Amino acid sequence: MNRDTNKYIEWQYNLSNSTFHSIQLILNAAKIAGKEERVAKQIVGAFLQFRFPNKFIENESYSTADVQLGRSGDFSVGDTTFHVTVTPMQPLIEKCKRNLEQGRSVYLIVPESALEIAQQLVDLFEAPEVFVTSIEQFISQHIDEIGVFKKTDTAHSLRDLLLMYNSRVDANENDKSMLIDIPATLLSI
Repeated sequence: MNRDTNKYIEWQYNLSNSTFHSIQLILNAAKIAGKEERVAKQIVGAFLQFRFPNKFIENESYSTADVQLGRSGDFSVGDTTFHVTVTPMQPLIEKCKRNLEQGRSVYLIVPESALEIAQQLVDLFEAPEVFVTSIEQFISQHIDEIGVFKKTDTAHSLRDLLLMYNSRVDANENDKSMLIDIPATLLSI
């Protein structure tokens, strides 16, 4: 990316890293920059758009509330609602339960570091139908599959995902410091 990298989420890419670890590095860099929640939501949205290019995937500013738009969650694909957060709490679990009551399938997607807490909340509030997964796992498994589990092809898919992320953020976010710097080592593969 030909930009002043001091303004963007900067991380180091290495072909020997797993895709899971690369996503984790991006989220950690976003956390250090104080933008983890915003980047988490936008990277899941970009991934859904990348994975389902012929489907409409919402691309709203981070600050746009679901209620304002009448959305069931952060993203919807088919009959499934996706909620993305770095800090799972009771009100979100209650919203997940309302989605279930409306006949929707529900994914609660959190960073790996919040996975245990999210699962405990889902269990505590008796919502076993909510599928809880980490952002890193959710994205990396599919990127690895798209790349047919070949390191170079997986790297191309990761690069394409990050280009889509940057395009979506650039289109709808005022805070351009949420853009992810794509390391030259990833761009050159």
